[in-house]
Amino acid sequence: MKITYVPTSYETKLFDKFGYTYEKVIFDFWQSKRLYLFKQIEKCKTIVEIKGQLCGDSPDPNYIKIPQNVTKINNLGNVIEIGDSIFGDNLISVTMPTTLTQIGEHIFERCKSLKNVDYCGKTVLTNLVSIDKMTLLKHLKMTCTYVEVPLDKLELFQNIPNVLLKVKSPNKILHLHTICLPVNVCALEYTFQYQLTLKEITLPQSLTSIDYYCFSGCISLENVKLSDYLKIIGVHAFSACGLTNIDIPNNVTSVGDYAFANCLKLKSVIFPESVLEGRDVFFNCRTLSSVQVIKTGRVNINWKCTFSNCCLPKEFEMPNCVTSIGNKAFEQCSLLSKIILGNCVEYFKDLCFANCVNLEEFLCQKQ
Repeated sequence: MKITYVPTSYETKLFDKFGYTYEKVIFDFWQSKRLYLFKQIEKCKTIVEIKGQLCGDSPDPNYIKIPQNVTKINNLGNVIEIGDSIFGDNLISVTMPTTLTQIGEHIFERCKSLKNVDYCGKTVLTNLVSIDKMTLLKHLKMTCTYVEVPLDKLELFQNIPNVLLKVKSPNKILHLHTICLPVNVCALEYTFQYQLTLKEITLPQSLTSIDYYCFSGCISLENVKLSDYLKIIGVHAFSACGLTNIDIPNNVTSVGDYAFANCLKLKSVIFPESVLEGRDVFFNCRTLSSVQVIKTGRVNINWKCTFSNCCLPKEFEMPNCVTSIGNKAFEQCSLLSKIILGNCVEYFKDLCFANCVNLEEFLCQKQ
């Protein structure tokens, strides 16, 4: 008989006695914290998942070789993929399998004693590392191509060939008025949060991600031209900043919740249909009066509360890609008087037009 769920290595001992079969086994390192489990994994004839922390207070030798039959570590990916920050303080040497195609961020960040990395015979590490770990891995004859640097140290790394940068918040207070980011910057996170004096910024075309709170609170920043290759705008990325208009490129596939919330000067927005799936993206943008949605071929979009508490134009036409309208989607859009639904809308959720006190006309294209 076949087991329908994924058993742990402890459960399989019983199942094996009675002839039960299974496709995958979970080895839980939180339960034993003993690295000898890797020897058991190598003997296992099925696919393996690993849970827990690989290195911690374990008394075992600090050498890890990830067996080929491991397909998942810490429930964050396939090896094939290794999750973020997975290796612990005492790790000395690690060998990773040839099946590996993706590595998480900062996997060696806590490895203070690391002396050897065997990355399938490769010498180039493409996952994100800090400056300190870049230096350490360089001594281990590994080349890092993706480095996280604080804003105040950006100048030291902007001219390094074949190295992409993720720029995080500075380690000291900066009073910026204008800045031009170098061409090797591909990601930003918390970078300019509460830079109250920042008025002008030039973003490179290499930029693909503007993540958490990147420009949040930049009240002097009125205009920004986004990269045509931008894919991700994170949670609160531009919240409470001074933008008066924004043109979001068609390549953007993900916009986080509250990305432009509380931009009280924002009057005009142009964006692709993907923006509609974020929650409260333009929440409380009280001067927003011009909205243009660019068709990108998306279908079955669940419109969340994108425009709650906004001053939308009196007439608004919904894109045909929208199949449902979420809770409080247009709540307190007090100037809105006419809604034209797309022909694919199938249902409404609670309070989607709550307190739209001037809404008088409601047209539905669908028969």
